[in-house]
Amino acid sequence: MITHDQAFSADEFHIAHSMSDSLPCTVWHRAGNSHEMVNSGFWLPIERDGDDGRQWHHITRANAFFYHVADECPHVLRMSDDQPPVAHPVLSVSDRSEDDRDADGFDIWGYDASGYDRNGYDADGYDSGGYDADGYDANGYDADGDPRPGSLDAGDLDLGDLWDTFTGGRSYNYRYQDGFRQHLRSLVSAPDEIDDLEFCADCSAPAWDDDLRRTGGGSDVCESCWDEMVSCHCCDERFLDDDLTETLNETSVCDSCRASYYTWCDYCDGYRSDDDYDHDHARGDGCCESPQPEFSVRNDGCEPLANDTRFEIELPAGTISEEGLSTIRDYLFRQSYSADDDQARIAYRELSRSMGDLGDQWQTRNGNYVKRLSRHAYQKHQLKLSQDVMSNVGNIARDHSTAVSVAIEVTRDLNLPAYEFYHEDSCWWGSYGESRCALKTNGGFGLRSFSGSRVTGRAWVMPLRKDENGRLVATFETMTPDAFVVFNGYGDLSGYAPARIVAHMAGWTYRKIGFQADPMYVNAGGYLIAAEDTAQPYTDGHLRLDTSQHSRLFERETERELVNA
Repeated sequence: MITHDQAFSADEFHIAHSMSDSLPCTVWHRAGNSHEMVNSGFWLPIERDGDDGRQWHHITRANAFFYHVADECPHVLRMSDDQPPVAHPVLSVSDRSEDDRDADGFDIWGYDASGYDRNGYDADGYDSGGYDADGYDANGYDADGDPRPGSLDAGDLDLGDLWDTFTGGRSYNYRYQDGFRQHLRSLVSAPDEIDDLEFCADCSAPAWDDDLRRTGGGSDVCESCWDEMVSCHCCDERFLDDDLTETLNETSVCDSCRASYYTWCDYCDGYRSDDDYDHDHARGDGCCESPQPEFSVRNDGCEPLANDTRFEIELPAGTISEEGLSTIRDYLFRQSYSADDDQARIAYRELSRSMGDLGDQWQTRNGNYVKRLSRHAYQKHQLKLSQDVMSNVGNIARDHSTAVSVAIEVTRDLNLPAYEFYHEDSCWWGSYGESRCALKTNGGFGLRSFSGSRVTGRAWVMPLRKDENGRLVATFETMTPDAFVVFNGYGDLSGYAPARIVAHMAGWTYRKIGFQADPMYVNAGGYLIAAEDTAQPYTDGHLRLDTSQHSRLFERETERELVNA
């Protein structure tokens, strides 16, 4: 077989007539410079007796086996009875000069005036359109813009153009991410390098993982989206503008910093900094008192907790409550509605039913709950969870498994100053002062948390009973109610914390619900605490109580007790 160097340096070329070499070789002589064709072998100029001037022969990968040079001719190297090569004397020197052309317009090298040979290719192997015999240009791309399969380095890929071509500008292009990764693996010489490809959590554009930036919300975005984001005034982390809240001093803060360092002012209709000590409003005094200031509540099988009595309560960290697991289960089931295909829809529904295999611990030796869920989804249901799904599951699990260790107290002395209930600018001591009257005269009470003598949080609690129609209504009964509703939590008793505490004391479960009880001002719904059979119908539901500012509920319930005595 002839080598690359021999094709460009040898003056004599032998060609065998068969694989068995039973016939003598034909000998050709060089008649000019060889020309290499991209991915298609060499053009070799030869001269033989009887030919009309120089001829060109194409040596390819398919026929190179039959070519060799004189020193390697098998007939020369074998026994003397082998037939020797058949020599073809070199033609006499042509009278044509390098500038002469034959009748078809080709010079002695076989190229026309435009530099193309008889097959339409130039000396580099490209046709007039710039494409080689395989249909690819000098950069390795065909006429449709697709690169030569398996020929590119991952770092040389133009991810933006390839992504636009692959998705065709379609909306919801995040659906094409897995297919795009497979497409790129077919283009590059090292497919494993495509494992480093990720997608911007905001615009879905592809990018190498080293080029993404982590936002304050925990998602990874491309440099372009990063530049469009806004920094939180407190923590300096980047967020989408819509994820920040503008405060009264015209700064923008994230939800976490807002909850930790800012307080809502109803008078100014905005959030003020907790460090703004000059921000103050007149505090109103209550116009009435609770008709039953002395009361007790159940306390996890211990002695009932009496009003205005401090009690240390602890909820362990790391155990996800049943309500938390139920919320995760419902969330995963809802993902089936927006899944891309039937297989994913079925997988999400099966996953929501098989969560019990993961237990209720946030952290085990097999990883945290989110990692265990992701691994379980892939191994058992062939479902790869997206970053958004895992982030949302993690937030739910943490909300329902955070440790609680706090001193609490229940009270109906709601005529204390607002700062004694943590939220010193509460509208319940101002523009919505009727809210406190409604809470006091409808059986409600305050739940407060303390650190030493300092109030660190508060939430409002209303005991509930079922009426003759099975509806939940307000009651003054705190030891044997059918349910509690908790709302307007602040400080250490914001979010799910007060619901978990009351549920722990009562031995019940809890649900986040929509809640209204006019004329009380209610912030963002509330939490229903009840036995499972009572709580279940309110999952993702709403509770509205009929209350009045100065209710006679206590008198009516007292009269009912006397009648039934």
